[in-house]
Amino acid sequence: MILTRGGSLLSFPAVRPEPISGPPITSPFITSESPQLSGCVHDSVARFSRLRDVHKIEPADMFVDIAKYGRGSWVARLRKWGIGANEIDEIVDRTGVSVVAPR
Repeated sequence: MILTRGGSLLSFPAVRPEPISGPPITSPFITSESPQLSGCVHDSVARFSRLRDVHKIEPADMFVDIAKYGRGSWVARLRKWGIGANEIDEIVDRTGVSVVAPR
């Protein structure tokens, strides 16, 4: 999986979860709605919603947050590949990608 942000590349093994069915969520007001989200995504959105100075989060922000702190099967696959929170931080630092950390 490759995420781009500010011209930099953040690459990880192809361990994406299976896509869910149904139409994509297009509203920017996800925290005020009740969409069906995985536990990892829900927890990440909740962490970002508590930040006062962030008005917009990028896919890379959520990807890094979930890759570091998630607990679902997708994160288990990352761990199987030997990618934990420290490795995520090293990749982010090495590539120069700027991400918002909700913790």
